[in-house]
Amino acid sequence: MSNTRNLVRGLATVTAGLALAIPFAASPAQAEPISFNVDATATFKTAKTTVALPTGTLNADVNRATGKLTGNLTLPNASKRISFSSIPLADVTVAFHQAAPVTGTFDTVAGKASTKASFNVQVVGIRPAFAPQLNLVKGACTTKAPTTVSLSGPINLGGVSSFSGGFDLADFANCGNKLVDKAISAALSGSGNTMTAQLS
Repeated sequence: MSNTRNLVRGLATVTAGLALAIPFAASPAQAEPISFNVDATATFKTAKTTVALPTGTLNADVNRATGKLTGNLTLPNASKRISFSSIPLADVTVAFHQAAPVTGTFDTVAGKASTKASFNVQVVGIRPAFAPQLNLVKGACTTKAPTTVSLSGPINLGGVSSFSGGFDLADFANCGNKLVDKAISAALSGSGNTMTAQLS
């Protein structure tokens, strides 16, 4: 994986004037490929729980004239054990499926970046702690509409860049039956959720 040092070399000759003067759709030679490891956490307000996702990847192209970015973000499935008063209840596994390319700006002049990512969030499994072989979720239990996460933060050219933002989570469907749909939606869906991501 390349890191921010690769981007610094590619953008070293860019000036603020050029960033304003040259359109994003410039010649392909102006695109600088970048790759990052992404360590993300998602906090679901309704469920009052935070899920740490395994390390994912961001592969993108940055226009060296404008700093505009477009790419693909891949995040592995993540599991979380839900407990009540220290009593384990179930292991919940969620997946973030990219619904549209990641877009944004990577501005080394201002030292900040902003991105917008869109996902379909899926509950892959809910397995009771007393019967882990049993999955209470059937079918493709996925949000009825994509979730859009806007992440922004300062660029750390010498190390890890940290970004954060909020997102709303739509109701879920196709979880097995309407009662399960409603139960999962009541437990997870809503506004006020947050995501943090560290790029290295």
